[in-house]
Amino acid sequence: MISTRSPEVSQVAATFGVVAATAFGMSVYGPLLVPIQAEFSINFATLSVLVAVPSLSRVLVTPAAGYLTDRVGPRLVLGIASLGLAAGSLGAALAPGFWALVGAVFASGLAAAFMESAAVAHLVRLAPPAARGRTISRGLTGFQIGMLASPVAAGGLTVAFGWRSALVMAAAVAVLAALIAVALIRDAQPAASAADESETAPGRRVPWRALAGVLAFGALLWGGASTLRAVALPLYGGVTLELDPATVGLVLSLLSGLRAIATFAGGQLMDRYGRLMVIGATVLLNLLSTIVLMFPAHVAFLGLTAFFYAMGGFGATSPVILLADRVPARHAGRGVAALQAASGTSALLLPLAAGALMDAAGIVALALLLAPIFILTILVGAVVARLPAARPAAA
Repeated sequence: MISTRSPEVSQVAATFGVVAATAFGMSVYGPLLVPIQAEFSINFATLSVLVAVPSLSRVLVTPAAGYLTDRVGPRLVLGIASLGLAAGSLGAALAPGFWALVGAVFASGLAAAFMESAAVAHLVRLAPPAARGRTISRGLTGFQIGMLASPVAAGGLTVAFGWRSALVMAAAVAVLAALIAVALIRDAQPAASAADESETAPGRRVPWRALAGVLAFGALLWGGASTLRAVALPLYGGVTLELDPATVGLVLSLLSGLRAIATFAGGQLMDRYGRLMVIGATVLLNLLSTIVLMFPAHVAFLGLTAFFYAMGGFGATSPVILLADRVPARHAGRGVAALQAASGTSALLLPLAAGALMDAAGIVALALLLAPIFILTILVGAVVARLPAARPAAA
């Protein structure tokens, strides 16, 4: 029994490490937004382009990333893409102007999109139906750990050596991810899935119509949450409250630590109690986090909105788990790519709108953009989670 479980545990741990490195590299920019704005003398609408371009990268390349992962396996994709992320981060550190910086961040986003697709698909293929929520959530908790470590390290380096030093650090972490991928990731056979009609049905296609609700739910949840974290919270702290980059980075790291704990536990809760309860609580907490932004500006409200956002991590991986309930395991890469393309489109458009609203009317207008999005997310999530395919498979 031990020998059967050990490879799965080692693969989840290795994927956790790669995912953490990916999140580290792409979360480094939060504490840097205000120093970048000051150095290049740009407004919030222009600055929001920097936040949005990784999502554009995801939209453009995730179809190719999913197809390649299904065809050649995650190991090669993760190894090459990690080196690409390192190169993009170094390019950003050396950028002579704002638009050169945007180009380097775009390149980093391309590499990160390949890493995310391959890592998530690998977890979907590994996860046995009876423990799907637990396996996927534990592996994807790496995102929260990466987002925990990155802002506080980036903020400290920015105060001590300038914002470019934080990007050199991100490049070094990406090289470490490449070493983990090459040394530890193996191209495992997919676990049996309830979405597979049989082991002898290689021609079965991905059920796109059944996935449409999952894609919409993922776009709303992840797009809204990423805008809340990447735009609203850093600008609320750095601009509205005038906190320094190190303090903003510390707040972002603390909320990521709490969110990591919630994410780690959330998958097991979904396996035990079903998808609907956890999804409902998750979206409600994100909505509460947005409502607090409408209160009069105060550091206590920054802590409260960050806390609600962090606790929303219980269902942060729910779109992937709902996807795994429906997509044949052999097509995990393509299913994950579709989900990330949908959420990437949302995460591309919402930060651009958020930056424009911040320029026009401040943080309250930004919150008024996000609140109805989370209300719609609750409605869509409730419909999707009630479908029979979303129920945990029996052990």
